Amino acid sequence: KRMFAQKQQVLDEEQVFTVNKIHKLIDYLWENKTIRNLGIILMFETGLRVGELTALRRSNILKDAIEVTSTEISYDNEDGKRIFTVQDVPKTINGHRLVYLTDNAQKVIREILKINPFGEFLFMDKGLRIRSKSMNYHIKKACREVGISERSTHKIRKTYASTLIRNNVDERLVMKLMGHSDLAKTKKYYYFNTDER
Repeated sequence: KRMFAQKQQVLDEEQVFTVNKIHKLIDYLWENKTIRNLGIILMFETGLRVGELTALRRSNILKDAIEVTSTEISYDNEDGKRIFTVQDVPKTINGHRLVYLTDNAQKVIREILKINPFGEFLFMDKGLRIRSKSMNYHIKKACREVGISERSTHKIRKTYASTLIRNNVDERLVMKLMGHSDLAKTKKYYYFNTDER
């Protein structure tokens, strides 16, 4: 039993950011405040998919919530060039949702709007929308900077769901916040132990 528990903990640590690593990373991101770093913090606060994050428009930001209405998609055009664009429907039918903002998430959004006060999209750099590929590159770079193993933005979603469950949030609410339609899948793929070994 003990050996199984140790193996499970190693598996969990590969799937999520553990509590100490979250604090280390978030501290670094706040100290090095850029629009991409703030985006990563916002993902920890909201559990948004990276494609949902990079497709956020100013109009999606409500007083105390984000309305998820779009996602980034990519495809190859006839020349074989990869195209990244915003699709004005969510990734899934349950993806259209309200994600309520904590006080900290509202603070992050205020900081983002200071950096990008006029852009159509919340996440823009030099007049262009930041793509999900860039956010994934950036989280891995930030992990290296703080000396933790690289994680993708999807691991942030798993961390978000796991943290909610750890704090006794009703599983059906977690499923809705994640934009899922199947509680069993949410439990199978998004519940991990975020404690340190």
